[in-house]
Amino acid sequence: MERRMKKMIIPLIILLLAASCKAPTALLDKLEDDVKAANDLYLEIVSISPDENQLFTNPGEEVRIEFDRTIDMESIAELVKILDAEGDVFGAASDRKTLEYDFDESSNILTIAANPYLDGLEQYTVEIIEGLKGTDGSLLRESMSWSFTTNDDPRGYVEIEDEYSSGTVTVNLFSEGATFYAIATSSDAVNASTDWIAITSNPMEVIGVPIEAVNGETSLYVKFRDGMINEARSANVSRIESASTIHDSIGPVISINWDILYGNIANGGNPTISATVTDSSSGVASISWSEYEGSDVSDEQLNFTNGDTLSATVTTPLTEGEEYEIILTAIDNVGNETSSSPRTIHRDTVAPATPVHTGPSITDVAEENPTSDTLPNYTFSTNSDIVTYQYSINGSSTWRTYPGTTVMSYGNDQTIRFRGIDSAGNASSATVPDADDTYFIYPSSIYPSSGSYLTGDLTWAYSSKAYTSRSYFKAYIGLTSRSQIEIYLNPVYDKFGNLTGADTRLLSYIDKSEFPTLTFGRTYYWRFEVYDSGDEVIFSSPVYTFTGSKFFL
Repeated sequence: MERRMKKMIIPLIILLLAASCKAPTALLDKLEDDVKAANDLYLEIVSISPDENQLFTNPGEEVRIEFDRTIDMESIAELVKILDAEGDVFGAASDRKTLEYDFDESSNILTIAANPYLDGLEQYTVEIIEGLKGTDGSLLRESMSWSFTTNDDPRGYVEIEDEYSSGTVTVNLFSEGATFYAIATSSDAVNASTDWIAITSNPMEVIGVPIEAVNGETSLYVKFRDGMINEARSANVSRIESASTIHDSIGPVISINWDILYGNIANGGNPTISATVTDSSSGVASISWSEYEGSDVSDEQLNFTNGDTLSATVTTPLTEGEEYEIILTAIDNVGNETSSSPRTIHRDTVAPATPVHTGPSITDVAEENPTSDTLPNYTFSTNSDIVTYQYSINGSSTWRTYPGTTVMSYGNDQTIRFRGIDSAGNASSATVPDADDTYFIYPSSIYPSSGSYLTGDLTWAYSSKAYTSRSYFKAYIGLTSRSQIEIYLNPVYDKFGNLTGADTRLLSYIDKSEFPTLTFGRTYYWRFEVYDSGDEVIFSSPVYTFTGSKFFL
């Protein structure tokens, strides 16, 4: 560090002294250059290849430039160029010729490869412009260029026509100055190969070249040579070139999420068949539905609308009660084929009989003791055609599986209907509701919820017929409760706060203003009854509780 500081300070002092004496510009420039060099502020070139004025350079040889540090690759193609004898950048006049740049940070070597190769018997000049800089900001001290000359050694490259392949490919060989080529599935194999094949044209198409039978990306490697194969002298051999393709020996994947489809009433006896087909490699080329050779109805040929799509409809009139077997075949873009296992279609357009059911009686449930069960328990007479029962509430067109989701609402009359579904999806006619299929359900919409603080009106749900057959309510509020079914609560407040008895009202709530003072934190019990116009009790709620709130203090 101390030595480096001395190297910096001395030239700086000289530079300042020279400036104060109005030294000539050339001297100042030299002093500045010396300061930058002494402080390692210049990007330096360590070595080059091919050498300056090198002759007989193989046209396939790469240009290599070693630097003393990492360089900035931005705009590299504008700062480092290979020019031909006319001063034109290599490849500027050709769509097939380009320069490829690669920098190895571990060795600080910039490699420039001519693609596919340099021309033979040509002088080239490598030009490095002064604007090239290192990633640390250091600049090239000055522009640099050197020349070399190529020989006519063989060179060439290979292209594979097939992006995907299932075993063999077609290749095109492009070459100059070459008489023979060798090709293999690895660079080591082609390097050691002596199986030279004569080149008969340029480009030369070779069909049926085998590739390595491993699924995924795979490559072919090729080299070229000149001279007759029986000459005593050693022939010139090009560098090894390669091209890649993707080997694919796996057929498409077929997914069918059904084993049997029915032609039923809903689809007019002709079902729509569907599947999913994927291929992660070369892609799906075609699909087709067809009747399976082992079909039970082998003398009838099935036809399909859109039979070459993932969703098709069987158009052949199917025989009632008969089963048919069909398969799906998929082919990918390299010819790999996959067929599904046989799937069955069956025509059944006969609806099952209307189900016969038994359940709770309305006289047991609705009038004297309304149910809290939002889906009462029913049983059905044996019907072997029915596999699923469905129900509908209050004539709705929405049918749900029974037993299943709870959908009967609290506080209203509910009428329930049933129907049966067979294995083909055909629906029976619906049952006709009678008195036993109508229920009044315990209300669930009460405020406050049991045990919580009362901070507003006391409310409950009620029947939609409250103003007809159910004409008024009575509410009971007290401090204690008995376990008997006839519960009377004490004390009982009317809407004026008098301890006279049950509160008789037409609306299903008690306004908060009607309450007397409640004790904060104390538990109160309450329930309500529904009366018809003949003063008969038609509904008596369970006992609910709430806790006195500061709201009423």
